[in-house]
Amino acid sequence: MDRALAPQGATEETIRRLETLLAVEPGKSLVAFQSGFESAFQRAFTPKVWGAFHLLSSGATRFKAESFVFWLLLQGRNRFEAILAQPEILIDFDLDTPLPDANFRDIAVRSAGSKSIAKKHRLRPLDSGGIIMALMLAPTATSLKEAQKRAPEDFPDLARKFWDADAAESRQRQNRSKIIEFTRKKADAGDGSACETIGSLHYLGDTVAKDFETAAHYFRKGANEGNPGCQFMLGCMFLRGEGMPEDAVEAAAWFVRAAKQGDSPAQHELGLLYLKGKGVPEDIPRGLKLLRAAAQGGHTEAMAVLGDLAAQGTIVPRNDVEAFRYYESAAKEGHVGAMFMTGAFLYQGRGTSGDDAAAVRWYEKAAEEGNPRALCELGLCHHLGRGVPQNYIRAREFYERAASHNVPMALNNLADLYENGHGVAQDYRKAARLYQEAVDRGVRLAKCNLGRLHEHGLGVPQDIAKALRYFEEAANEGDLESRAHLERLRSSTPTPPAKKRR
Repeated sequence: MDRALAPQGATEETIRRLETLLAVEPGKSLVAFQSGFESAFQRAFTPKVWGAFHLLSSGATRFKAESFVFWLLLQGRNRFEAILAQPEILIDFDLDTPLPDANFRDIAVRSAGSKSIAKKHRLRPLDSGGIIMALMLAPTATSLKEAQKRAPEDFPDLARKFWDADAAESRQRQNRSKIIEFTRKKADAGDGSACETIGSLHYLGDTVAKDFETAAHYFRKGANEGNPGCQFMLGCMFLRGEGMPEDAVEAAAWFVRAAKQGDSPAQHELGLLYLKGKGVPEDIPRGLKLLRAAAQGGHTEAMAVLGDLAAQGTIVPRNDVEAFRYYESAAKEGHVGAMFMTGAFLYQGRGTSGDDAAAVRWYEKAAEEGNPRALCELGLCHHLGRGVPQNYIRAREFYERAASHNVPMALNNLADLYENGHGVAQDYRKAARLYQEAVDRGVRLAKCNLGRLHEHGLGVPQDIAKALRYFEEAANEGDLESRAHLERLRSSTPTPPAKKRR
């Protein structure tokens, strides 16, 4: 893209230059371009950029997300990365700027010059609609929706310049029926992309009534026309039993058709089915091959799954180095869960050399994108002074935020601050209450800590029987310190209070 960049990033001129450059490239180079194109397209859908786009487009009524991201890709690597890092610099965006149309998705196919070359190298138009749909259905979709709600607060300057709620609502009313009617006619005529759009609207209940049967009708129509996004979505509906009986075998069959076209979301789903032996015979090597193909195609959830598998060592031999590589790759592409795991591996020195400061940076990124566990880990970093200066006040703030998002370990760590009077007035009773809450939510360390308080009568009446019970429960769950306390109490060996663990 950088080689084609026109002065002032003129969109139409950049596209012409890009087409000229691609036209003389060999097939393998076009394949590499297409892979990078798809990866960058997915990277653009971070919660922050999604929120900024929501403001610029007045709720997606001025232009589609697809067109905006195509424009973003044509700005060149430096500006693309800068906008991903700080979307507020879009303040200079001109609403009159021409945006690329949907034809931009097949620029690599057109550049191949003949059907035989495209077929030989398996070149296909970017399935932008399928990628967006997969993002809307992924676990991370919640953070995208929350980013829309927070956008006016996160980007007040963009909101003042671009957002007009009344005008957006008016435009939506005026344009919605026309756009849907036009697209539905194309879908009824057999246009696969239009089928995907109309099917998606009915599937999500976006601007039209939520109706799985109608969604399935259009997805099936588009799937039969060869649209990989429709094939993927039809597979998802069969897999979940949405608007039709649940049928993993039929789901797998549609995923196979989409995966053969190089559709990364379908490769990911099909890979998981092979790992589980659901709808297809269990085939671990084939499942892993599909997941790796999806990851190579830029599918961040596949990268994260491969990281999980390597980290857990249940399906494949444990390999922390490989796990970290996959987590870091997914994190760099915007996968929030992988950001957290990258921070965790750096903090623990697992699969890589330990780096507390880098761990903090990844935890901060994950927290900014809505990961509550990252808040707890940031609290621990400030609590212990790892990667940041020790600051009990900041630690308490992070723990309280994490606890408000139902992170049980945050209750245990917050209790530790109250037990020791770190950043707060010492309060054994409050510490005991917080430890008890953490115990009720299954935190093993909290059982050990609550056992100590009962043993020594700190914040609760002294009760050796309760202390023994908590130590025994934690020891049975594998806690070595609790086992030591249990053996000591049973042998009646007196000892001073043990140091708390976090």
